[in-house]
Amino acid sequence: RISRRPRIPMVVTPTNNRLARYRASEIMSSPVISIDRRARVRHVIATLASCRHNGFPVVDPSGALAGTVLRSQLLALLHNPQTIMIPLPEAGGGGGGGTNAPPP
Repeated sequence: RISRRPRIPMVVTPTNNRLARYRASEIMSSPVISIDRRARVRHVIATLASCRHNGFPVVDPSGALAGTVLRSQLLALLHNPQTIMIPLPEAGGGGGGGTNAPPP
């Protein structure tokens, strides 16, 4: 089942049918490298420097999935912090995380 949370881009159909035969455990790292939704910038930078992953689960303080973030999104925010417009909702508040484009 695919979650349809606001502001979180999700891949609805596989872009490469070759990947459909694999299990997540065969293509994902273990243990999972995640980013806490309350992480400080220095921790995000250290995480990006420590691996070459393109995406990360974002977790709340209990370890529950709060959303996902791409390396490219994090790098864009680090290069231009003014693009951060709305804080992530608190756990249990519904919706998802992510970045928002500046208003028109």
